[in-house]
Amino acid sequence: MITEYQKDLEADLAVHGPMYHSLKEIAKDIIENKQKIAFSCYCSPLNCHAEKLLPVVVELVQELIANKHNKKIKP
Repeated sequence: MITEYQKDLEADLAVHGPMYHSLKEIAKDIIENKQKIAFSCYCSPLNCHAEKLLPVVVELVQELIANKHNKKIKP
C-alpha cells in the first residue's frame, strides 16, 4: 500500500498536482507562521504515509526559503 502511495505521490509531484499544492501550502505555513508541525498516520509505527510526505515538505520549505533569499539579493 505504501509503495503505491509513493508512486502516486511522485507522479503528482512531477506534474505539480493537488498533493504538491497541498504540501506547498503546508511548507508556506511553516515558514510564515514559524510553527512546527507533526505528521502522523494510522499506519504508524509500520511503514507510514507520513514518512513519504515529510521529506517533500522539508524540501519545499528549503526551496521557498532559498527563493525568498535569492529575491532579496537581486538588485
